[in-house]
Amino acid sequence: MKLLRYILPALSILLSVSCMKDGEMLTATLEGDGTRIGTADSEIVLDINEPSALALTIWWDRLGNASLSNPDAQVPSDMIINAVQFSTDGDFSTYVEETVDNSASSVQFTAAELNTIMTELGLEGGVAATVYIRMSTSLGTNTEPVYGESIEITVTPYFVDMSFIRLAGVGSGAFTGVERTLPATVEDGGEYAGFADIPAGWWNFFFIEGTGNIWGALTDGANQFYLERKNDISSWNCWFPEPSGCYYITMSTATGEWTAVSVSEVLMSIGGAEPVQMEYSAAHTAYTAVLTTTADNVPVQADLSGILYNTALGQDSAESASMSLTGSSDGTLAAGEAGAVTGINTGAAGTYTLILRLADMTWKLAEGEVDIDAGGEQTEWPDDPDYSAATSEWLYIYGLSDGTPSSVEGRLARTSDGVYEGFFYMTSWFNFKFGDNEDPSAARIYGSAPSSEEGALERLYCGSDMYNIWWDSDQAAYTYLTVNTNDRSWSYTTVTSISIAGDFNGYSLTSDVMTFDPASGTWSAVITPGSWGQYGIQFVLNEEWGFCYAPAEDGTLFRSGNAAMPSTAVEPGVEYEVTIDLNDPAAMTWSIEPYNDSPDPEFSRYLYVFYTWPSEGYWQERLAATLYSAGADGVYRGFFTTGNSWSTPEGYASPYVNYTFSTSPDANSGIKYGVTDNTSLVENGGSNGWVENLGIQELVADLVNMTVSHTHIGQASVVNTVTGVSTPMAFDDTADYVWKATCTFAEGDTFNIVLGDNVYTFGGSEGALSSGNGPIAVPEAGTYLVTADLGDFSSLKYTLTRQ
Repeated sequence: MKLLRYILPALSILLSVSCMKDGEMLTATLEGDGTRIGTADSEIVLDINEPSALALTIWWDRLGNASLSNPDAQVPSDMIINAVQFSTDGDFSTYVEETVDNSASSVQFTAAELNTIMTELGLEGGVAATVYIRMSTSLGTNTEPVYGESIEITVTPYFVDMSFIRLAGVGSGAFTGVERTLPATVEDGGEYAGFADIPAGWWNFFFIEGTGNIWGALTDGANQFYLERKNDISSWNCWFPEPSGCYYITMSTATGEWTAVSVSEVLMSIGGAEPVQMEYSAAHTAYTAVLTTTADNVPVQADLSGILYNTALGQDSAESASMSLTGSSDGTLAAGEAGAVTGINTGAAGTYTLILRLADMTWKLAEGEVDIDAGGEQTEWPDDPDYSAATSEWLYIYGLSDGTPSSVEGRLARTSDGVYEGFFYMTSWFNFKFGDNEDPSAARIYGSAPSSEEGALERLYCGSDMYNIWWDSDQAAYTYLTVNTNDRSWSYTTVTSISIAGDFNGYSLTSDVMTFDPASGTWSAVITPGSWGQYGIQFVLNEEWGFCYAPAEDGTLFRSGNAAMPSTAVEPGVEYEVTIDLNDPAAMTWSIEPYNDSPDPEFSRYLYVFYTWPSEGYWQERLAATLYSAGADGVYRGFFTTGNSWSTPEGYASPYVNYTFSTSPDANSGIKYGVTDNTSLVENGGSNGWVENLGIQELVADLVNMTVSHTHIGQASVVNTVTGVSTPMAFDDTADYVWKATCTFAEGDTFNIVLGDNVYTFGGSEGALSSGNGPIAVPEAGTYLVTADLGDFSSLKYTLTRQ
């Protein structure tokens, strides 16, 4: 790809700013020749399946600096405003603008971010178009900006369907594949409303627009109904309150808010008679009721009631809500205000089934009795005349003896009418049944439907010919069960992890992960908190912030999105074992006890950094640096030096600015560690890390907390400690991969190797650099080639070669 570079014309601007003394007018001037802007990406095809892939990098040598006419005055740090502008015409009559940080020397866009910009420019999906890019620089907000010369690229965006928004389920930091959709209520999207069946209480999800923008819960919002937009799932996920089932949901990207109405019931009445409760089908997000009339053309009314959750109420202060469903002659439905006339009428006298399909907002008045859950003529469940939904406070899980309930193995709590939830450890092929009484002989028993049809195992059945229910796996698992006796179903979520998060570990979900003990059914971890901080701790399941429990003062646990202060005091430097028991919903408990037998983790002293291709699988090109852990404690540090250019070296697939890690010094072997969000390490996963500035970076990789950070240092230089002369070094990124400079010394001269603006100063002797040694002595006067090898942090080296 062709490298494009242009120069911003020099220009001065006058600006009135705060004065050093009364009456003094300062002039602010943009210095130098302006900003040099460039990119190596000249033809870009965006892929909807790779929204997080790096699509475009733009860099510049420097941004415009400003000086004031009074040298004693200081330039405000926010005085200069820089922005990258995109346009489809060379004169930028219309454009989309992205502000950039004053300290940055590059900006990168993912496929989703760039596609959003292209959509805002009005480009057609799947069609290549010319796009112009330039840098805008201004002094303050009230001055005319200065524009650099534009560069030209070709972009093929992908089609964006804004007619709906997805609710994508998430668990353990990844999408689960379970999704729901809401239709747009305006042509260009941004406002969405509709009904959806939520598969479980406390279901976690993100909103995803057709642009690829991902909306999660605002991190510092008052509750989960405030939203923030990102292009990944680094913000908190949204979650529904405890009841599963049918919800009416609205979402607005303009206000950054969403609402939810948990539908409690839909009542149908005919001809003004006493209303009857319609039956809900989770599989179809539909309500049905059978009605019989003795007259023709009888009006049918459908009214909905539920519980409203929104930004004003949160999930703990919900209030009742109601609405009516109105039908049109074309078979469509609309949600209207409570009391609105439904507008549906029967035909001739007879028996009908009213079917309200809320997922696609349609209605049908079918003749006779219709069971929409039967699945058509080929799927009919056995008759179950004795079936009724449970009304007890608890639903019990029975162990079986020859198919007969014989023991209580666990119990679930009622979370709404007919719905029960709780934790249970499923052993391999465990057979069980549910019941509404602690004494199985006095209980209504729920087994599975006596059928070989798909879904029979999950369909509850009360007839005497019921089948057992069983855990359909040879792998044991700790689960969160949801049993909905209203729609005759049960489901589960596997608990894969529980993290202790709080002030003491910065609310990390990876620092203090608990271990499950099948024998006791409890989870535990050994931690060294030092103190509980201001807010305390919480237990986060499956790394989902909507699936959390907090400690109460009496030693019990309660469901909460917030941390709470444990009543057990802790001392600095002391290890504690934290144990939680979630098995009985009436008595979920926690304990914290001193722990005296904690082996230290074992880590190698070395971790290797590789220049890496920015592509799937992050192919490691060559060794770039060796990080060192002095205490073998899993925390490694060292220097990573980029190439001298953002462009790709000849014969290679990528610029030397991207990196990943490995436990082996050989490329693409050992345990590889990728990076997500440029901050977190992922074992054998993730993508590549990247830098925003060329030169030396100090890397810190923490395999205990799985984090990574990099700090830009800059360039290396040789500083003559006698004369004070500083000679810049150049990095050889083609052969030796060391820093080099040619210097002329007088007899008796000594020198240091200095990194950045005195960030590190190294002296040394006998070829070894050290921050604790004095300056390096020159053996005799003359001209020397000085090299500094910063690649191995445990053994920094230098050479001094007479020329």
